[in-house]
Amino acid sequence: MTDDMSPGARLRLFREAAGRSRPQLAGLMGCSPESVKAIETGRRELTLTMAVRAARALNIKDLSALFGADVAYTVLERPSHEALPDVRRALLLHHPDDGSPQATDYIRTMLDSAWQTWHSSAKQRTETGKVLPKLIRDARTAAAVGDDRREANRLLAEVYHLTQAWLAWHGDRELCWMSADRAVAAAQAADNPLSRARASWYYAHLVRAIGHNEDAITELGHAIPLVRDRIDSDRDYAAAYVDLELCAALTLARAGDESAWSHWDDAKLAAERLLPDGYAHPYTRVGQAIVDVYAVMIAVAMGRGDEARRRAANLDPASIPSTERRARHLLELARGYRLAGEDIGAVHLLAQAVDASLETVVYSPPARLLTRELLRIVPPSTREDVERIASRISLRD
Repeated sequence: MTDDMSPGARLRLFREAAGRSRPQLAGLMGCSPESVKAIETGRRELTLTMAVRAARALNIKDLSALFGADVAYTVLERPSHEALPDVRRALLLHHPDDGSPQATDYIRTMLDSAWQTWHSSAKQRTETGKVLPKLIRDARTAAAVGDDRREANRLLAEVYHLTQAWLAWHGDRELCWMSADRAVAAAQAADNPLSRARASWYYAHLVRAIGHNEDAITELGHAIPLVRDRIDSDRDYAAAYVDLELCAALTLARAGDESAWSHWDDAKLAAERLLPDGYAHPYTRVGQAIVDVYAVMIAVAMGRGDEARRRAANLDPASIPSTERRARHLLELARGYRLAGEDIGAVHLLAQAVDASLETVVYSPPARLLTRELLRIVPPSTREDVERIASRISLRD
């Protein structure tokens, strides 16, 4: 075992030395075999939580055996945000505020504005974090004591979706799960099939993130029929259907399942038929450009860098109707270039992602993992460029 080995490569050696298969280790770690494979091959970061589970399963006494000299830094790998205490307080204080509840029209306007800020600002977490705590309190109060409880609960579910997006890459993971679970409850209280389907979409993303791909697919399978019959008559239902099919495609891709492309094809056809050119959903930004973004994500998830580059060839990043999604696309494409062995191109694209939205990259575990990897492998002529990126995202080598 050499000092420059990645944590994933170290994990594979320990697993093989213990005589464990990937499915066996996955069962002991509480994740899927595909998640173990993704960690071992460098497509997914070995987080501290997963490292502790692996160490217990493989009888590894010291985490430095997995992380090497980087173990102290890895503990601090997930940066937090200064607005997190206020968001946490808004989520945990369960009783509605005193006074009259805000009208649902007001909450809807503030929610639309917050989502617009999320997608248009390069500092989406900072700017959205300024308004999110009050939005949570107002929406919860309206759902508890307002006049139109069903509409208030529908809006509350959407507020929790925004909260989940805000928390996804930083802060307490328990709060992220709390947001997703409360969104499902609010959507059920709203008694609205579209709201329930959208809540399932957000929930499935989290279920997939912890490696339970089959459960995520089951959740999506229950959600798709909620919207499918109305996609020809209601654009919001059509957008939700496309989102659900794309989520299924990415989930299957991360499980190494080739049927991912069938779901992507269904999403592509539906978007071309039902969503006009230039359309972007106000919250998820789904539209024809986002469908093409997912094609790159699917290829990267399946470890096919050349395919990711091919899928991205005709996609102009400027056409992506969200600063946050644009930065994430450039990051995914950088990972695709790395998979294809095009490290110089990966550095260039990673720098573009930083320029598009520094906050997106700062709080992205895959971005930090890729930066650390590039610091290890790039030639001296390029190392200065990577060090500049590492400095901008506050990453210590």
